[in-house]
Amino acid sequence: MLRGNAWDHRSDAISSVIVVVGVAGTLAGLPYLDALAAIGVALMIIKISAELIWQSVRELIDTALDAEQVERIRGQIQQVGGVQHVHMLRTGRVAAMRWSMCISRSTRRSACPRGTASARRSAAS
Repeated sequence: MLRGNAWDHRSDAISSVIVVVGVAGTLAGLPYLDALAAIGVALMIIKISAELIWQSVRELIDTALDAEQVERIRGQIQQVGGVQHVHMLRTGRVAAMRWSMCISRSTRRSACPRGTASARRSAAS
């Protein structure tokens, strides 16, 4: 939302400058500058809209984190005392980074619900 408002104010300022140039050109006897200014403003609006839409779609769709972040999370989980193995680590991004984990004392993989990460602890812990 904040980014959208920032782009709104920025695009208002830039389009105002373009319109002034187009009107000044028309008054100076160069009527084609008005058409070029209109095309320039339209292209700017299309570009900004496409960027905001793409960013919004990426936040709304449950996308996985990149491999580097997943490995960092996996490393943090493995540093927990007693964790022997991490399997089925699922990560996702919906507006903000999130991940879930199921820690099981069992060696059975079915101890954790589907779709959650599982870290098996040793039976001695």
